[in-house]
Amino acid sequence: MRRFSWALWAIAAVLLAGGVNLEARHHAAAKRAAAAKAAALMGGYAEISAYSPAALAEAKSQGRPILVAFQGAGCRECEAQQKAIRQMAADRSYSGLRVLLVDVDKQLDALRALGATMRSTLVVFQGRKEITRSVGVTDSDAIRSAVRRTLI
Repeated sequence: MRRFSWALWAIAAVLLAGGVNLEARHHAAAKRAAAAKAAALMGGYAEISAYSPAALAEAKSQGRPILVAFQGAGCRECEAQQKAIRQMAADRSYSGLRVLLVDVDKQLDALRALGATMRSTLVVFQGRKEITRSVGVTDSDAIRSAVRRTLI
């Protein structure tokens, strides 16, 4: 019985030591995944960043084409819109476009400030002028068409 007890303690010690390494590996993997996601968002010709009132004001003052996308967790329409946005970001013809992503779960003030009523809202600006607004549009061509009007 003593040998069995000793063996259990030895196994527990090995598992605990391995658990620390697994946790470190998991943390490193999570950091790599976050970096890859950020690189994917940044990659390409359009500039994609999180919404802030200062970022919107700066892009408007520069006269840039701007796409403000109101996104929420668990939103299928938002996921489809993000795919279209990433495709645009990788397309040279959308260089100069500034995309601002609003997390509606955390940035309710942005909803009010821009008059959006729900997630999956896309607002397109050319400088200070609002060009178009849509809700729930997931067709990549329709999103591209709305943004393309600001690039002419």
